[in-house]
Amino acid sequence: MNTIYKKRIFIVLMILTVVVLMATMLIFWLGVNNDILAIKLIIWFVVALIIAFVSLFCLGTLMLVQGIFLKSKFAFFNPVIKGSIKMLYPLVMMFCKLLKLDEMQIKGSFIEINNQLLLNNKVKYLPEEILVLLPHCIQNASCTHKITHDIENCTQCGKCQIKDILIMSKKYKINVLVATGGTIARRKIKELKPKAVMAVACERDLTSGIIDCEPLPVIGVINIRPNGPCFNTGVNLDEFKIGLESLLKEEI
Repeated sequence: MNTIYKKRIFIVLMILTVVVLMATMLIFWLGVNNDILAIKLIIWFVVALIIAFVSLFCLGTLMLVQGIFLKSKFAFFNPVIKGSIKMLYPLVMMFCKLLKLDEMQIKGSFIEINNQLLLNNKVKYLPEEILVLLPHCIQNASCTHKITHDIENCTQCGKCQIKDILIMSKKYKINVLVATGGTIARRKIKELKPKAVMAVACERDLTSGIIDCEPLPVIGVINIRPNGPCFNTGVNLDEFKIGLESLLKEEI
C-alpha cells in the first residue's frame, strides 16, 4: 500500500487546487474595474490576502514534494506544509468529487503522505508517550468479552488479532485502547495527552482524526476489511510493527 503512486494522487490534486486558486485570483483582478477609491482599496486588500495564501500554499506544496520524493528533513517548514495540507484538504476533496475520483484512494494517499512526513522527521518517543488506538470492529463480532473499557479483558483466544496486538503492546510497553468511534478516540487523546499516536482505522476515520489532532503526530495504519466495513476487520501486523517502531525512541 505504501506506493509512490498513491502519494502522487494527493500531491497532484493539491497542485491543481493551487493553480485554480491562482486562476480565480487573476480572473477576479482582471474582471473588476471600478473607479471608486474605497472599492479599489478593498479589492487590493482582498487580492493581497489571496496572494499571501496562494504563496503559502505554493511553498507548502513545494516543501511537501521535496520531503516526499527527496526524503529531506525539514522540520522548520513542517508548520507551513501541514498548514497548507489542512487548508487545501477541503478543496482537494471538492475536486475529487467534481472529477469523480475514488474518495478512499485520495484519503489513502493523504494518509501515506502524513506517515512519510512523520518518518522523514525521525522524531522518536518513549513507550509511555505513545498511544495506540484500535477500532472496536477489529474484535471478533461473536466475542462476548468487552474490551472497549479495558483491552486486558481479552482472553486471547486467537479468533481476532487483539491477541497479537496485546502481545506486541507488552513487548513494547505501550498503551493500547480500543475506541468505539472517532469521538471516543478524540476524547481519550484529550484525557491521556500522548505525545504521539498510532491509529488503526479506515481511510475516512484516519483522515479526519489526523486533521483534527493536528499538531499531534499521528501515524495512520489503514485497516483490512475482508468482510466489508466495520465488521471483523483486521490490520497488517507488519505495517503495525513498522509504524510503532518508527515512533519508538529505542529499539526493543
